[in-house]
Amino acid sequence: MAYIRLFFILLLLRLVSAYQHHSLLQDNAALLAFKKSILDPTSALANWKDDVHVCNFTSIKCYEQHHRVMEIDLSSSQLV
Repeated sequence: MAYIRLFFILLLLRLVSAYQHHSLLQDNAALLAFKKSILDPTSALANWKDDVHVCNFTSIKCYEQHHRVMEIDLSSSQLV
């Protein structure tokens, strides 16, 4: 279920980027909204917080030259 939500969040990010400037701030907001919508029983996403740069979030890789998240790997996170 978490993967389906993540897919739709990423799809939304892709659509938004087609119409306005895409930035790490938007990625940050989308990932934090995703985190609020799931259960994280092992605290795998404990550092996904407002005061942590999105490129330092666990399981996130950024392409900072273009100011965007390029990879999200939650395969071993045991999210619900």
